[in-house]
Amino acid sequence: MKYSDTIINKTFTTDKGDKIVKAVTLHAIKQGMLQFKLARVLAPAMGGVVDGMASKDRTLMYSTVFNLIAAKATEELFEELQTLLLGSILDSSGEPLETVERINTYFANTSIHQFDLLVWLFEKQLLEPLLKSSALSGFMPKLKTIADNFMQENKEVE
Repeated sequence: MKYSDTIINKTFTTDKGDKIVKAVTLHAIKQGMLQFKLARVLAPAMGGVVDGMASKDRTLMYSTVFNLIAAKATEELFEELQTLLLGSILDSSGEPLETVERINTYFANTSIHQFDLLVWLFEKQLLEPLLKSSALSGFMPKLKTIADNFMQENKEVE
């Protein structure tokens, strides 16, 4: 079972007026697995940022970070994310769309852009739960210190 009984909703404004979209959230294990897969994509890039901050020459740091993400982010991962997240949208009978066919039919009949829904669902189902974690919130000040040091050193180089 992929989805829980918890329902989330958001009002989207379209050219045809406001539309409330409802979705069910992912079960904790499925959510954790997706977060883990995303962390595996982002971790090498974060390592690149840390390595780049230790170097005086950061000219290639951003391209290195983006190349690492591009190399690790697979079409299969995006397909899984897209199908699970968009599949959590509830149809008019209150059932999750779940399948690619039903998702495609939904978007053929709505004026809401697919990307808008995907971003909303990503934030609500993967990002927000992660950011609410006490383990991560304890780590955030350290990341901010690293970012502040990086920005300060960049100003000195200019």
